[in-house]
Amino acid sequence: MEPDNMIPAEQIPAELWMSIFELMDAPGDLSSVVRSCRRFHNYGVRALHRNVVWRSPEQFTNNAPIWAANPGIALSVSSLELGISTLPSDVTAWFVDEVGHVSLYEIPEPPLPHPDEEIVDWPDMIADEDAVEILQGHATSALMKSIDYYKMHHSYATVGLYQAVMNRVMSFTNIKNLSLRHLIFTDQLFGVLYQLPQLSKLHVEFCLFPSRQSITERDPFTLPITDLSLLNLRRQVLRGGDHIHEGHHPFADMDDDVDHVLSLALAHNLRTLRVDSTADVFANVYRKRLGGVYVYTIPGQLQHLYVQRKQAVEGVVQPVYNTEQLYPGAVYSIMERCPTLTTISLAYPLPKHSTFPKPDALPNLTRCEGVLEAVMALTTGRPLEAISILRSDTPTEGILEMLARKANEHPGLQMLSLHCKTWDLEILDAICQLFPELRKLKITFDLREPGKMWEHRDYWSGVQPFEMFDALEEARTHPEFIHGSKGPDEDTVVSFGPHFLYRLEHLHTAHIYALPINQKPDHPPYVFDHTFGSVEEELRNLVIPWNRFCKNLRDVQLHVGYAMRRDYDGGVWRIQTIKDIRDGSDFNF
Repeated sequence: MEPDNMIPAEQIPAELWMSIFELMDAPGDLSSVVRSCRRFHNYGVRALHRNVVWRSPEQFTNNAPIWAANPGIALSVSSLELGISTLPSDVTAWFVDEVGHVSLYEIPEPPLPHPDEEIVDWPDMIADEDAVEILQGHATSALMKSIDYYKMHHSYATVGLYQAVMNRVMSFTNIKNLSLRHLIFTDQLFGVLYQLPQLSKLHVEFCLFPSRQSITERDPFTLPITDLSLLNLRRQVLRGGDHIHEGHHPFADMDDDVDHVLSLALAHNLRTLRVDSTADVFANVYRKRLGGVYVYTIPGQLQHLYVQRKQAVEGVVQPVYNTEQLYPGAVYSIMERCPTLTTISLAYPLPKHSTFPKPDALPNLTRCEGVLEAVMALTTGRPLEAISILRSDTPTEGILEMLARKANEHPGLQMLSLHCKTWDLEILDAICQLFPELRKLKITFDLREPGKMWEHRDYWSGVQPFEMFDALEEARTHPEFIHGSKGPDEDTVVSFGPHFLYRLEHLHTAHIYALPINQKPDHPPYVFDHTFGSVEEELRNLVIPWNRFCKNLRDVQLHVGYAMRRDYDGGVWRIQTIKDIRDGSDFNF
């Protein structure tokens, strides 16, 4: 359209402007547009607040005027990340009230008894009317012990502000995605979950839970959620937890009964479940022992199961609970009784001397992730479309043997993700020859200097303490220990497209890069050649030679911290900075 024929901005319908703003994914860009003029503010404020983040009481009070000034905006909220907690008003903590004032409440020291006063042992003198008050005192004591143990020393909402937060959340009747992190659950918060009719995705992580006796019994079967994540769940400290021994977490007696939380996994329409060892729904919810036999209650539409390892987070207290010792022992019997599963991600080896899985189990499995041996067992004879192999100690020869077997069983495989202990061009060559239907390919590997030992714990899984000395001695004889392990050089990277990937005519995603030891992306000014003006220019120069050979390619990652992407064949490759490393695969292909 010529400039003289363009429609003036003021003549564009408001509905169209609002639709445009809804399509803007970057909150920073949308915020800038909304602040540009009053007209755009009125149109875009709903889009700006479709994704709400309240990690602290201060964030809520700062954001509160928006809701009062824009009636009806609550109906536009699609997702919320919440991290606001409250405490009893008679404990020492920093509290934020409804108007945002922050104050410290300190428990006054009890008066010393008079020397002539008789000291009475209160348990023998307790009256019925005092029972509730005493029990509440025990609950408060356990809560404060837990806060000290987990170092949850941050600001808390007063009772009045917390009530305002809960009321506001309940007004988000169209919310679909709710993330609860680093907060203390209350009975009221549990109740709010049942008041959100459109809630489909619930993520719970690093949350502390009250005792089951203090929570109103509700029917989790009625919850509308279809996607549930329960990770790093925290137990209340009943006793102990006061003294650190040799730098380790202090010993504490925990309340391991968190079934009232795990029962969220019984939602009748649940399709996706992500759990780690702190949330063993398999042994405590899906399988119950009644009358000497196991009774199984598994959601009838469960399709995607992710059984993860507990992720260690630097600076966060993460003890090992008693209930974690046998995890994930019960998951195997659950999987055999769940024919609806299409996706399994299992970060644990299969049990030894077991017949799992039975030939008729998992008839609909199409996506599988795990260590090599588990994937080999789980995928045989099943309609596989995607494979993800997690880090293991398997040498190149074993990986090539696995690829040949899987190509024979699943020649139409569309996605392959593979972590190798060392970089080997032979693996890439084999993949491009054996799997011509691939849409998505990811190969990651480790780098090591000569004489450096492999540090990641997965390389030593299954090695008993008394076997470690021999294992280390044997590892020192490997070529990668003696000579180190390096990645591909610049010329090899340039050759990926014309010499290998050209065989994969449907390929749209290719990720081939080294993983750092600390699992955190770095962002160097260049990858191979410092003479380029920017790392974007350098990476673009590496992938441009691929264009004529890989016309469907849209997403390339050659470094852990950077990805190159384009919108269409012939489009300009543009850099995207990668800020974190996600464990496992998303199976989007």
